[in-house]
Formats: sequence, structure tokens, C-alpha cells
Amino acid sequence: MAAIEKRGENSYRLIVSCGYDKQGKKLMKRKTIDLSHIKPNKQEDEAKRQWVLFKDEIEKGLFLDSGKITFEDFIEKWLKDYAEPELAPKTLFRYKELLESRIIPAIGHIKVNQLQPTHLTEFYNNLREKGISLIINILQRKTLLKLSLI
Repeated sequence: MAAIEKRGENSYRLIVSCGYDKQGKKLMKRKTIDLSHIKPNKQEDEAKRQWVLFKDEIEKGLFLDSGKITFEDFIEKWLKDYAEPELAPKTLFRYKELLESRIIPAIGHIKVNQLQPTHLTEFYNNLREKGISLIINILQRKTLLKLSLI
């Protein structure tokens, strides 16, 4: 089902149906595009082309709604789709260790589209603080101890 809605003078909303959930509710993915850079008489054709590309992204599992997904959710998808098949086991283990002990607790709750350079700067500054580093080292040792017991 091709659903393209004109939203304003140069704006279009693309809608792709993704089936139904367990309760029978229709699942839809939406994306708004700005076509102000396209001549007005060509905008409708470009909207159709963009809809096809959007549909392909969704079908291939490449579309992430950055307005709804947190950094932690993004990392989980990245680990499953890229890191696990592509990285060496030791590298993957270390990445997961750093993500779980430092990065996700600090910035995992932030939505991807709201993540700003200031969040990363604050994160880096917190890592430099002696108390934080000490806590992180203790957590790492406990994690390693637990892993060695498994």
C-alpha cells in the first residue's frame, strides 16, 4: 500500500504498512520528508521515489525511528546485526564489557535523535573523575569475577 500524504507546501509524509501486532492492530512506519529543494512540478514523483526507498529500508530492517529508539536499543541492534557476525570474539567481548559497564549506564537512556556532543563531553569528563573511575574499576572486577565463575 503506497501512502503518501502532502503535509504542507514542500512536505510529504510517507507511510508503510508493516503488518499487524498480536492484538490485530495495524503496524505503520512513518517518515516526513522535505522536498523544498525539488521543483514543485517534480515533488510528487520524488515523493513516490522516496517512498519506495523508505519501504526498502523497512523491509531490509535498516530503518530505525530515531525519534523513538534509545541509544541502548540502537546498541543492541548494532551488536546483533553487525558486531556479532563481524568482530573477533575477544573484540566483541571487550566492546560489550565497555558498553555494559560505562556507556549504556551513562547515555543509554537518551533517544538517538536527541544525543548531542555535549552528552558525550559530559560522559568523557565523568570518566576522568577519580571517583567514577574507581567505581567503574570495581564494577569491572566484579563482572570479570562473575564471568570467571560461569
